[in-house]
Amino acid sequence: MPNLPSIVPPPVPSLPSLDEHHEFHLHLVGREWAIRHAGMVLSYAEEAAYLRALHEKRNNIPYGIALWPAAVALAHELAALATEGALAGKRVLELGAGTGLPGIVAAALGAAAVVQTDSSEIALDLCRRNGRENGVMNIVYRRADWDG
Repeated sequence: MPNLPSIVPPPVPSLPSLDEHHEFHLHLVGREWAIRHAGMVLSYAEEAAYLRALHEKRNNIPYGIALWPAAVALAHELAALATEGALAGKRVLELGAGTGLPGIVAAALGAAAVVQTDSSEIALDLCRRNGRENGVMNIVYRRADWDG
């Protein structure tokens, strides 16, 4: 097997301010969603590298504040469910919410209750801010670490 160079970016030190984040704009069901993130919109290869780093317990990587392709894909799926009426009245638990995009979309499009969790306070602060800036106030935020 060839020895490939690592594509994991160096860990980002503590962020001085959430105001320094970048915004990603997503158009779903006639609405624009603006999601702040750490300036990293990960490719699938980068996502795989971050997951390897997580598996290796390099916990100083703030992977939750990057915008993951899976979050965008899940937001699309939730919007499709909402369009079909399948999200109305449902309870949603988002584990490892990071930037919060899927939970924000679920809460705005009819879920009865949304709880977003993350082990990182920085990520939870970003979730709260993204929810507030998208006009979504009916989300509960909890710090949770399922790694035990």
